[in-house]
Amino acid sequence: MKITLKTRLLGASLSAVLIVSVILSALSFSAIHQMSLSLTKKQVQQTGELFASNISSWFEGKKNGLLSLRDAIERLPADQDPTFMLAFAQSALNYSLSMYGNEQGEMYRHDPALYVPGFDPRVRDWYKKTKASGQLTIEPPHISTSLKKMVVTFCAPVMDDNGKLRGVVGSNMTLTQITDKIGQLKVPGNGFATLIDNHGNVISYPDTAFNNKSLTDIDPEFTTQWLQQLTAQDSLHEDSFKGRQNLFYLTQVPGTDWSLLFVMDKNVITAQA
Repeated sequence: MKITLKTRLLGASLSAVLIVSVILSALSFSAIHQMSLSLTKKQVQQTGELFASNISSWFEGKKNGLLSLRDAIERLPADQDPTFMLAFAQSALNYSLSMYGNEQGEMYRHDPALYVPGFDPRVRDWYKKTKASGQLTIEPPHISTSLKKMVVTFCAPVMDDNGKLRGVVGSNMTLTQITDKIGQLKVPGNGFATLIDNHGNVISYPDTAFNNKSLTDIDPEFTTQWLQQLTAQDSLHEDSFKGRQNLFYLTQVPGTDWSLLFVMDKNVITAQA
C-alpha cells in the first residue's frame, strides 16, 4: 500500500503531539511532586517551630523558678530549715522533687517523708558538678530511679554573703507533659516526631523502650554526624528507614541542646499529591 506524503505528515504530527503530551505530563507530575514536598516541608517547619518554642518557654520557666528558689534560700539564715521553701516551690512550679544539700552533708527535700538516713549530698554527681562549676547546671534527661519517669534536673549553687558555697539546691521536672504532647502531634506522611539531644540520645520516642537510649539503637545510620548534617540543612532530608524511603526534618529547641526530629513516609506523601 502506497503511503502518501499527507499521511506521513499526519503521522509525524500525531507523533509530535504524543511526545509533547508525554513531556507535559511528566513535567506536570514533577511539578506536583515538588509542590507536595514543598508543602510538607512548610507544614512540618511551622509545626516544629511552634512546638519547639513552647518547649523552650517551659524549659526557661522551670530554670528561672529554680534560680528564684536559690535566691530565697540565700536570704535565709544558714542554720534555718529550708523545707517550707522547697515545698512551696515544688507545689507552685509543679516540680516532681525539690531538694537542698549543704556543705555539712545535710539533705532536705520538699517532703520530710522522703528523708533517707545516711544520704550525703556532697558525694552526688549533681552536687559535685554544681559546686565545681559555680553556676546553674542541668543534668541531661534520664529515667528517675524513684519516679520511673524521664526527668531533667536543674541545680544551682547557694552562696553566703562572702561568696562561699553554702550548698546546692536542685529540682527534678518530669517530661511527661512534653512527651505526651509530642506523641499527639499530627505529622504528614503517617509520620511521627521524636525528641532527642544533640548527642543523639533519645528523650521521647513512640516506642518508649528506646527512651534514654542512643538514636543509633533505633537505626545504626542515625549517628551524631547524620544529625549534624540535618542541622546544617534547612530542608527535607531523604533516607532509608525500616526498609522504606523516609523524609526527615530537624527543628532545634531554643535555649536547650534538644531537637525535634520529624520522620515521614515519602511514598505516602507523594501518593497524596
